[in-house]
Amino acid sequence: MYESLENTGDNFLLYIICMDDLCFEILDDLSLQHAVLIPLASFESERLLSVKESRSKGEYCWTCTPYAISYVLDNYDVKECTYLDADLYFYNSPSILLDEFDKSGKSVLITEHRYTKVYDQSSTSGIYCVQFMTFKNNFEGKKILNWWQERCLDWCFNRYEDGKFGDQKYLDDWLTRFEGSVHVLEHLGGGVAPWNVQQYDFSKGIDTEESLIVFYHFHQFEIYINNRFEAGRYRLNKDIINAIYIPYLKSISNQNEKLKSYNLLESTVYDEKKDNNKEILLKWLEIKINQDKSVCSNFQYFNDKDIMLFGKNRITPLILKELEKANIRVQALIESNPQEVTTDDGIPIYGKYYLSDYKHDAVIIVCLEGSHDLNLIKELEELKVTKGRLLIISWKEIVEQFKGDLFIHKDQQNYSFIHFNSKE
Repeated sequence: MYESLENTGDNFLLYIICMDDLCFEILDDLSLQHAVLIPLASFESERLLSVKESRSKGEYCWTCTPYAISYVLDNYDVKECTYLDADLYFYNSPSILLDEFDKSGKSVLITEHRYTKVYDQSSTSGIYCVQFMTFKNNFEGKKILNWWQERCLDWCFNRYEDGKFGDQKYLDDWLTRFEGSVHVLEHLGGGVAPWNVQQYDFSKGIDTEESLIVFYHFHQFEIYINNRFEAGRYRLNKDIINAIYIPYLKSISNQNEKLKSYNLLESTVYDEKKDNNKEILLKWLEIKINQDKSVCSNFQYFNDKDIMLFGKNRITPLILKELEKANIRVQALIESNPQEVTTDDGIPIYGKYYLSDYKHDAVIIVCLEGSHDLNLIKELEELKVTKGRLLIISWKEIVEQFKGDLFIHKDQQNYSFIHFNSKE
């Protein structure tokens, strides 16, 4: 993101709240000309520290969002401050958007999700996206910012509850709550993201008058080993991949080369030359479990252990197939409300409460299709399973391990996995 801002030619200062000491040390070592580094110890207040332990790292970062903006306004001589998500990438100058904001005469700028209809999550994730927000250093701007700070301090969690979600749903009524003070970005080149990019035509590129992109929000973009990237669960056509994602992949690859000396990047977890599905799967499961010893502390290998799949969804057959290739028998499939006695392959299907009385050691694999399937985890936690060992595995992780040097994994028209080789 920093590199993309430099490439636009704008004169800017990026204030970075370094959320741990290592982040500060590395960024300081990189000597970024247009960055101001703020150590966590300087930023954190007693009020923030009072809620830190009750929230996950992600939730705490969300809680800190309005406080980060306030910190810059209070400690630096600036007329306004624009908050940026770290997973933004600028293809054109942000001044295009900020000029629109200045002309509005308002004190706060917010951006809509502009969801494609099939992906509309306004009711649970919010109408507006905390991704690119500007607050003027004036009375109205600070009043709105202070209101937001208090709400996030009181409640800021990664779940939808009582009309709230993280730091984001609080923005839903700002146009009426702070009437006359808030401007909603009109330029369609700001806030382009996987959940709305289907509405754009990039067949002629991203710099045409009809489809000028200022920045793209790379939501759900994840980096795997061996230059593999996950592009999310949204529909992305080839024009989008070529015009938006490939330049970003090249930038990420270049940055990874610069960071190699810091030993931050994950190394290969299995030997791709060996054509042994069982060995690969067992090794991978062992590594996954070792990453969370509190969940699965006494498992070294899975031979002679029962394996159960919890949650029957469209990807479960794929996981079953790969386990079958590895000669690993799934002893049971667990569902919340079982409708069948067995699967087509003869695997018994039990209700979730069966796990409470299960007498043998078992590896219980939760099949997640997406981030919204967390209710499966909650159901298992409620069972207080003592004999089994819970292992959370998303379908994309299973697929990624068994597709080899895949370039694009295609599920109908939904592009999920991108393998990028910087030499190609």
